[in-house]
Amino acid sequence: MLAGLGHYRPRFLVVDKDTHYEDKNKTNNADKGETIFHRFYKPSEYGLTPNSTLPASQAFSCLWADAQLHCGNLCNLQTGETPDMDQTWQSLKGKFLIAMPGLADPNFYQSVTCLSEHNQKGAMGIVITRIHPEVNGQMIFDELQIPTFAEAHRIPVHIGGPVHANELFVLHGEPFDWEGSMMVTEELALSNSRDILQAIAMGKGPRSFIISLGCAGWGPGQLEGEIRGNAWITCSYSEEIAFRLDVDQRWEAAMKTIGIDPALLSDIPGHA
Repeated sequence: MLAGLGHYRPRFLVVDKDTHYEDKNKTNNADKGETIFHRFYKPSEYGLTPNSTLPASQAFSCLWADAQLHCGNLCNLQTGETPDMDQTWQSLKGKFLIAMPGLADPNFYQSVTCLSEHNQKGAMGIVITRIHPEVNGQMIFDELQIPTFAEAHRIPVHIGGPVHANELFVLHGEPFDWEGSMMVTEELALSNSRDILQAIAMGKGPRSFIISLGCAGWGPGQLEGEIRGNAWITCSYSEEIAFRLDVDQRWEAAMKTIGIDPALLSDIPGHA
């Protein structure tokens, strides 16, 4: 069994006394109260108590806020306090975040992350340059007892980041009428509901998609500080890079979109 995925039920969030999310209904009936399994860093931050429920439409806001706490709580999210920001601050939501050559963290070395959210309270994204070496789409669908088409085993599963490592996310293009979707740009969304997984499993999902386990997250001001520290550089989103190119070509291709040779990047500051 894939750790954590056996409890993945995209309908409601339910927290138990041990501060992790469990399936209240063990029947595996998608129409009868199935739940998402989520292990939260600090569920009390979002008003979640034992046996409380939360609509799937609110799942992303809680997961995103929790990712910020998990990665470094630099301010109090409840009071809305934020560190001093440059007056020229701009959101990088929908942009590519490219790791500089000097970033040695194995989670992000020569990586490209698609930022699905970024505001003055933090950022969240999906790494699009890491394929899980031991998990494929068929294994995910089997774990969730979702019927599949013959080629499901060829669907790769990405390692989306070190936060919520057992959570499923789908970064995708149109259509966008899935339960629990969050629009990133007019042409890109992030979803984690069962209906999109069922469609993908039968070869009827979005034309462009990435199934990811986990995500990347930053607390308030953390990403901006890392960019100023020359850990990242940014560029515009490209569907070709995100969904068409081979994974091992995406990092170099992303840097070339801004006209920079990767070998010369080590001393060039990022774009906040």
